[in-house]
Amino acid sequence: MQSACSANQSASAATVILERSQILPFFPASLPDESLASRVSRFHIERGNTKTLETYRELFGSSPFAMSNLFMPRIEALAKRMPGDLNVNVEKLIHEGTLLPITRLFTTSTATWASADYVRRSVGESGATRICLECIKEDVAQFDTAYLHRSHQIPTVTACWRHGWRLLDNCPECGCPIESPKDLTLAPWQGCCCGYQFELAEVESSAYVASSIEKDIARFANLVLAHVPKRMLAENLPRVLRERALERGFRWGAEKVDRLSLQAAMESYYSPELLARLDRAYAKGKTENWFHFLGLTKGAIEGPLNRNLLLANYLFQDAETFLERLADIEAQGPYVVAHEVPPDNAYAPTPVNRTADGVSLLVDRLAKIAIDQNLDISDLWRDHYGAMKRIAIAGSKAGIEALKKVIERRSSKLAKKLVRSSAKVHPRDADWAEEIKKTAVRLLNDSDRPMRVSMGSLVRNTEFKPAAWPDAICFPLTRAACIEFQESQWHFYARRVLWAMARHHGKVVARSLITEDAGLEHHRASDVYHYLVSLAVIPVAPFKKQLEAKGIHLDWSGPCPGKEYRKAGRGYQKTGAITAYVPPEFAGQT
Repeated sequence: MQSACSANQSASAATVILERSQILPFFPASLPDESLASRVSRFHIERGNTKTLETYRELFGSSPFAMSNLFMPRIEALAKRMPGDLNVNVEKLIHEGTLLPITRLFTTSTATWASADYVRRSVGESGATRICLECIKEDVAQFDTAYLHRSHQIPTVTACWRHGWRLLDNCPECGCPIESPKDLTLAPWQGCCCGYQFELAEVESSAYVASSIEKDIARFANLVLAHVPKRMLAENLPRVLRERALERGFRWGAEKVDRLSLQAAMESYYSPELLARLDRAYAKGKTENWFHFLGLTKGAIEGPLNRNLLLANYLFQDAETFLERLADIEAQGPYVVAHEVPPDNAYAPTPVNRTADGVSLLVDRLAKIAIDQNLDISDLWRDHYGAMKRIAIAGSKAGIEALKKVIERRSSKLAKKLVRSSAKVHPRDADWAEEIKKTAVRLLNDSDRPMRVSMGSLVRNTEFKPAAWPDAICFPLTRAACIEFQESQWHFYARRVLWAMARHHGKVVARSLITEDAGLEHHRASDVYHYLVSLAVIPVAPFKKQLEAKGIHLDWSGPCPGKEYRKAGRGYQKTGAITAYVPPEFAGQT
């Protein structure tokens, strides 16, 4: 205990704390269209620091972290080191150097810059920094330095708007990513680790020429990013896109959008291949509700940024017209959304109802989604964060509790209805149960990278499916088989860690390499690793058999059942101190 305390104290003492009075000696002025991450990299080079850790501590008072293209973590710490008002500095850094202005415009639930953590999750960071080789040459000639262009990092942008070249995110010679994981991106200045120098590259433009459609997307996105006013939000975006779609002739009935025709037109304009590259849902064939947000009448549930941007580019094909239309709608009043109304009042603005009635409308909508798609509250927070946040803000905890009760009540009614309509068991229930068991044996004994064996994965990986899902009434044997063979999260961790150990069996490697290969949460994976080592588990396939030999079964509760781990994702909270990992003392429980 004393050694752990002393380790924490020494780690805390090593933590760098920035003082308000410590003003930076200089910080590179922003070049045209330069990202804030690029300015930080130029500071590192011009400052003459030999290690990036020195730069991170000087600017942010922290160890190295990934420089987000959408919103840079610890931006407030940097703003404190600059002369002038803190809030003004923060807003200026955000508006001039990050992608938050355009994400505010194309994704809702971003009323302030503080909500940017959600923006980063909802949009999805690619973990790639993109460059244009021709831009680097011109920048070096004009400004005597290369730099990263903000417009090149916009989601869905794959080409340079100025030169029409396809953007690169890795070295043309060795394929090494340009972006360094959780560190500064320095390759455009210092070259790749293989020796390739981007500013000296001699390549034929034909090798990197982008399609005309890709160039149009890049030009549209660049103009929107460059001219979007501060604090213009996406509350009015569904209505603007809907009205434009109606103007373009995509009308169904009186005032509804013909979404099927709109989707077909976009496929013809962009091509299915390009849409599959730019929209993950389209690539997976999940287009049933692709434009669902265009027809909502009660509190719009947002579409993703990439789809909104592609739709706006197709419908307007002119960034200035698009921004002017948004500004006109915004001038009519706050919180205006699309609303299905009679033709004589088709475009009248309708304020969002933020009273109890407004909350009940969203509750009703999300409850239906939960029932139809078999989702629980955590799933709704993951898939429909914007709408859930509106309920939480307008209705407080009571709004979320009301949603839970509605889901429970409707689920109960649905179950009773199933009992009345399906009084007997499906004739293929036993056959499906046997196939589920075979799938479970195959997945649990597979020597490849293990996937977690859950009810969902068992159903997905079984070819024989007499129904979409094994409910307890029609398929009691199948459902029982799924429950019997699904594994706990800890058992899955044990199989995955054992698989990673097997890859390096017979070699002396660091624990961090094992946990990184496993691709699991670091602290839990580290504890599992040390526990398996303490039991001398043999890392050879089949891994399930090796674990069972040591008393680790499918329902294993982990190496430290009573230990509390830090929450990941939205629940993560910074402690302000860096502590070294200390292997736990195991109680021998399995």
